[in-house]
Amino acid sequence: MVPKEEAVSLLQRVLRANTVNPPGNELETALILRDFFDAHGVEAEVDEFLTGRANLIARLPGNGAGRGSLILCGHMDVVPVGGSAWDMEPFAAELRDGRIYGRGASDMKSGLVATAVAVANLKQSGATATGDIVFVATAGEEVDCCGARRLVERGMLEDVEAAVIAEPTRGDVVLAHKGALWVEIATRGKTAHGSMPQEGVNAIEHMYRVLGWLLEEFEFAVDPDPVLGEPTLNVSVINGGVKVNVVPDDCRLQIDIRTVPAQDHGEILGMIERRLESFRQSLHGFDCEVTVLSERLPVNTSTGERLARVAEVLRRETYGAPSSRVAAPYYTDASVLVEARPDLPVVVYGPGDDRLAHQPNEWVSKEAFDGSIAFYERLATAYFR
Repeated sequence: MVPKEEAVSLLQRVLRANTVNPPGNELETALILRDFFDAHGVEAEVDEFLTGRANLIARLPGNGAGRGSLILCGHMDVVPVGGSAWDMEPFAAELRDGRIYGRGASDMKSGLVATAVAVANLKQSGATATGDIVFVATAGEEVDCCGARRLVERGMLEDVEAAVIAEPTRGDVVLAHKGALWVEIATRGKTAHGSMPQEGVNAIEHMYRVLGWLLEEFEFAVDPDPVLGEPTLNVSVINGGVKVNVVPDDCRLQIDIRTVPAQDHGEILGMIERRLESFRQSLHGFDCEVTVLSERLPVNTSTGERLARVAEVLRRETYGAPSSRVAAPYYTDASVLVEARPDLPVVVYGPGDDRLAHQPNEWVSKEAFDGSIAFYERLATAYFR
């Protein structure tokens, strides 16, 4: 079995690999994981599909009893460190007072490494499941899910029975998460000298009208989901103008909409387009363009699915209590997987704390990391029982 010290060391090496996306550079982490699997006798493949961008796939073959495979999945990329000061180096992977610090410690390299160690332990134990256990480390989840899409393109979901996503859940078994619709609205104007604004068309002033509608009048035409709650809209980025004495002819606004299963993304976009068209009719010189930056489907696995039932039983046995929640507000690679396989049962479970995701001084507790390794081992074994 993999010693706990080796597992922590592997996590630290993975955390020290700078996989900030963009650009990603997940190949470095994929090679670290491949070397780990090679050392423990697990068949592993690095799939470099773009320069520096790669997935890692490792497989424990089943006994040929005809069952499909169980995927244990995590992503290797992380978000930028951000402008806020850290108390320690973000890529030093420092172990202090029972916590391992670093960008990606919680989201989600701790879950990624824990699943890798669990697969190695299952290999060393000699146990053979009735189906394949497949470890997948993906590229690009934080931006465009390019790694998950690569899996779909390669046909790797064809024999998959279920998937476990190792995103941070604080040890809860999460069965559902919201979808995402990221939209950019660009208003176009006419540049002019700042001393003669009447000669131009101010794109920022027009965006002001759009922003006011979004913040004060926009409403979702859907009831709250019984599991996921209400959809949300967040104004994320706005920029425009080139110089203080120039009438701006361009302004861009990006919004992050998180959706529930009852919503249709096309209908939401249609509602936005109709309101913008009314601005075209009422505001002189108003012109705009709408671009979909990213789109992810919501995920909602039934509590009656075998994977969900097995995972929740293990949760109660491990923590002495049921999961405190069954849904998460963020999205995961599962959005891409269920788009290709709508019937795919998915469980999200990880040692990290999602409240620390994308924050300075991100950390994961060593205790939670150690415990999740055993949880993944037991879950994979029990699922095929």
